[in-house]
Amino acid sequence: MNFIVCAALETSSKQELLLPLAVLCTGLAVGRLVWIFLAMINRDVPSEADSWEFDLARRIMLREGSAVYRFCEPLVDELAGFPLFLKLVPIQAGRRSLAAGASELPWKAEEFAATKAIEGIFVTSLSAYLLWSAFSPLASVGISVALGFAYVQWAFIKLNKAAVLRLDRLKARLPYGVDLMALMMEAGAGFRDSLGAVARENSDHPLGQELGKVQYAIERGQTLRQALIEMRDRLNQDDVNEMVFSILKAEELGTPLGKIFLTLADQMRLKRFQWAEKKAGEAETQISYPGMLLMMACMIVAVGPFVLRAASGYLP
Repeated sequence: MNFIVCAALETSSKQELLLPLAVLCTGLAVGRLVWIFLAMINRDVPSEADSWEFDLARRIMLREGSAVYRFCEPLVDELAGFPLFLKLVPIQAGRRSLAAGASELPWKAEEFAATKAIEGIFVTSLSAYLLWSAFSPLASVGISVALGFAYVQWAFIKLNKAAVLRLDRLKARLPYGVDLMALMMEAGAGFRDSLGAVARENSDHPLGQELGKVQYAIERGQTLRQALIEMRDRLNQDDVNEMVFSILKAEELGTPLGKIFLTLADQMRLKRFQWAEKKAGEAETQISYPGMLLMMACMIVAVGPFVLRAASGYLP
C-alpha cells in the first residue's frame, strides 16, 4: 500500500514538473498558428505588373498539389530563407534531384525541404502523443524527434530514387529518339521539326518532356545553344551530355546532323548493352549471399537431427 502511495506521489510530482512545459509549448503553438493565419490574411498578393508570371503559376500548382504547403505557405517561405535550417538538410542533393524532374510539382529545393520539415513536425507530435503512455517522457520525446528527422531524410532519399529512375528511363529511350531524329533529317526535315516530332511521340515519357522543354525554351526566344546547355546542366547525364556536345559541334562546324545522330545512336545502344551486362553481373554477385544463407539453412535442416542425436549420448 505504501509503495502504491509513493508511486502515485512520484507520478504527480512528475506531472507537476511537466505541466509548465506543456503549457509553454501549447502557448507557443497557438501563437505560431495565429501568426500564420494572420500572415495569410494580411499577405499582399502580387499583381502581374510587379511579379513574374511563372512564379505565380508555380505557387498555384504547389497549393493545389500539397495541402501542407497550402495551409503553411508563410511558414514555408520563412523556413526556406533560414540559413541554419538549410544546413540541416541535404539541400544540394535535393536541388539536383528536382532539376532532374524527380517531382511532378515545381518545387524549389528550399520549399521542398521546408514543407517536409513541417510534415516531420506533425510526425513528431503524433508520435509523441501515441508513445507518451508507453514510455517515459524523455524516451517518448527522443523517439518522436528521431522519427520526425528520419521522415525528412526519407523524403529526400525517395526524391533521389525518383530522379535516378527517371534518368534511367530517359537513358533507355534516348537512342531510339536520336534514331528517329536522324531518319527525319535524312528525309529532309530540319532539326527543330525532328525535335518537335520526337517530343510529341514521347509526350508521356521523360525524353519527350525534356525535349518539349527545349522546344518551349526556343519558342520563348532562347537560342538553340542556350536551350540545349540548360537541358545538359539540368539532367547531368552522360548520354545527354554527349548528344548536346555533338549537336553544338555540328552547328559550329557545319557538319550534317543526320549522319552524326546515326553514329551517336549506335554508340548509345552499345553503351546501353554494356550497362545492362554490368547490372546483370552485379545482380549475380548480390544474389550469391541469399543463396549461401539458403544453403546453410538446408544443411542445418538435413544434418541438425543427426548432430543432436549424436550429441545426446554425451549429455548428462
